[in-house]
Amino acid sequence: MKKNAKNLLKGIIHMMWADGSIDDYERELVGRMMVELKCSHDDIQKMSEMMKTPPTEEFNFKNEIVTPAEREEFYRLAAAMAVVDGHLAASEKELLNKIAANLEINKDKAQEILESVKEQISSVTTLRED
Repeated sequence: MKKNAKNLLKGIIHMMWADGSIDDYERELVGRMMVELKCSHDDIQKMSEMMKTPPTEEFNFKNEIVTPAEREEFYRLAAAMAVVDGHLAASEKELLNKIAANLEINKDKAQEILESVKEQISSVTTLRED
């Protein structure tokens, strides 16, 4: 698996832990991503382990996701993972804000991306916020 894809998956898994748990639907989504990315057996095992227990260290998004386009795309995916369960927890909002700041995405752009994602998600589920 390419380093960019691996970093993207690691970041997504960190985002999923923001509300304190990873549910079956989120696991399934990551599993599908790993299949699409043609991850090796070793990479699948490593990512699976990351989904068993919360991370103990912060993921440095800025150093791992380099180009502005990759940063916005990652933020979009992180926002989607935060709201995919139909609930945007305060802890997820806080982490999204930290991610945006770390990725040097300004507040207006981050809010625009989040609103776009919420609109897309709410078209298929009811969204609740703390």
